[in-house]
Amino acid sequence: MKILHLVSHSIMRGKMEVTGSDVYVLTLSDAQSAEGHEVFIAGDFQAGPTNARFVRIPIGRRRPHQRLMNVLLVRKLILRRGIELVHAHSRAASWIARQAVRGTRIPFISTIHGRQKLHLSTRIFDVYGNHIITVCDNLREHLSKELGIDCRRAETIPNAINFARFPARPAWKPSPDGKFVITIIGRTTGEKGNKLCRLFDQVFPALLDAHPKLIIKQVGGSPEHFSAEFRPLWDKFRERYADRIIFTGHRPDLSEELAEAGLVIGGGRVAVEAAHAEVPVFPFGESCRHPRLTPENMSEALKTNFGDILPLREMPPIDYAAFRSELESFISTPTPSDPRLPSLVATRFGVRDVTRRILELYRRMLLQCRYSRQVPVLMYHKIPKAPPQSRHRTWVSADMFERHLRFLRRHGYQSITMRDVKAFIDGTRPLSDFPAKPVMITFDDGYMDNYENAFPLMRRYGFTGLIFCMGDTLLRDNAWDHSPTEASAPLMTIPQIREMCDAGFEIGAHTLSHPHLTEIGAESARREIAESRLKLEEVLGTSILSFAYPYGEYDDRTVELVREAGFYSAFATSTGAADFFDDPFRIFRTHVFPKDGVFQMIKKTSAWYRSYFFFKHGK
Repeated sequence: MKILHLVSHSIMRGKMEVTGSDVYVLTLSDAQSAEGHEVFIAGDFQAGPTNARFVRIPIGRRRPHQRLMNVLLVRKLILRRGIELVHAHSRAASWIARQAVRGTRIPFISTIHGRQKLHLSTRIFDVYGNHIITVCDNLREHLSKELGIDCRRAETIPNAINFARFPARPAWKPSPDGKFVITIIGRTTGEKGNKLCRLFDQVFPALLDAHPKLIIKQVGGSPEHFSAEFRPLWDKFRERYADRIIFTGHRPDLSEELAEAGLVIGGGRVAVEAAHAEVPVFPFGESCRHPRLTPENMSEALKTNFGDILPLREMPPIDYAAFRSELESFISTPTPSDPRLPSLVATRFGVRDVTRRILELYRRMLLQCRYSRQVPVLMYHKIPKAPPQSRHRTWVSADMFERHLRFLRRHGYQSITMRDVKAFIDGTRPLSDFPAKPVMITFDDGYMDNYENAFPLMRRYGFTGLIFCMGDTLLRDNAWDHSPTEASAPLMTIPQIREMCDAGFEIGAHTLSHPHLTEIGAESARREIAESRLKLEEVLGTSILSFAYPYGEYDDRTVELVREAGFYSAFATSTGAADFFDDPFRIFRTHVFPKDGVFQMIKKTSAWYRSYFFFKHGK
């Protein structure tokens, strides 16, 4: 694949500083190059060594004539090099990409690395392309609540970090001469610089006075960038503690600094790298701070990207006195980093897994752009021959189901499964073979009548489908529905499921026992999700790619548990992403009801139906 990354840089006080987004682009582009992709980076300047081809285009310069020139330069680069996908990494870069790909079928996506400035143009113009990557969950909330962006086309994929370039760090030991180093890593411009100034004003003097062997080392930036109002205070501070304050400027490799540090203060990827190196870290970013990082407070720190990002503009004041007290306590009695942290951050931020997720997104967007129709995903449950005793509308009679199949065949629809979609996205099947009119037919719970009634009808009309079965193979009926008003409905046996699997049907998981996943504890939910996949794979002898949320209920925690369990996709019910290819873990399905005839099928398979449904239900 030929990939173009667009980056822009703003000049602050005459200086360009390397930011987390620059490191992100370099890490990602090198990983993509290593996998055989042809990668280009276009931007104001080359932020560091890279295996990608760098093209200098002043994207950070935003005067109208320069913007027009940038659009022409990027479009020329796209056409000359045969670029297949554009990945932008700032709002300025996204604006250029949006104009440069206009009229083509080349997808472009944007990674949002930080809060966007709140002015009229950001609220009016959505320039972020086919899909949005946010590096933390708070950014999705920011885009939705403050900019009014439909975040059903956004997903959180964290920073990619190549941990292999960090050598193993020996356990920290007190220096023989009693020296203790606090290392602060981050730039000295913008809000991060302002926060750093407050540390020098309200935190460090007391610590330096109390601990004569304490050294403060700042990595990245320079005191020359401090604001004018802080300069007099900084001059007095430097004069008093001159030999105990060290500014090193930008360092592309933090190994030496991490090896020497007794603790690290920093946000974003800095906190991740320190945690992986087993250095005690206090997450402190441009928006907020967290207590010392532990596995227990990791989830809260992840939401803010370790202190860098809050979802709303209002920033609560930082209690610098409390922070000083925490640092004082740690310096007095240093304790090692929690040994669980390296594996936790490696699992989430490892460059291989993050790159894989982003490349899968690229391929989904290629498929989305080359295939412009929505993919209708129909959801059925029971297919009885006669109306059952049920208070739910989760059945369609076999006669009506046959009418649906006859309609689909007459109108040229071809059934696909998620296994088929994965083959197209992975490149094992050419995109040119993707059906002109695809439809996905899904069934929840794995009822016996799916085998007895739906299966023969679908074979007769030339369709296959995706059936979500319970992982507890001892379940014989819909025990979760038992009530005086709900008749028992038997489930398929393992031999019957195997027969349908052999006939081209895909089998997915639907938990072990059909609980409300959002209402049970995390460990119970993890077990229901993960073990359902493992048990089905064991008895069927095939991989299980897809999952369906019971009752269509899910939240961010549930989605992450499904992803962690190794599923490739997950299906919702009447909620989810705006487009089939937007988010594989929030796939929208259209519920088919008992009285849905041909007219309803025309509506529910139309390209406009999903947008109509969201508008009608205010979603």
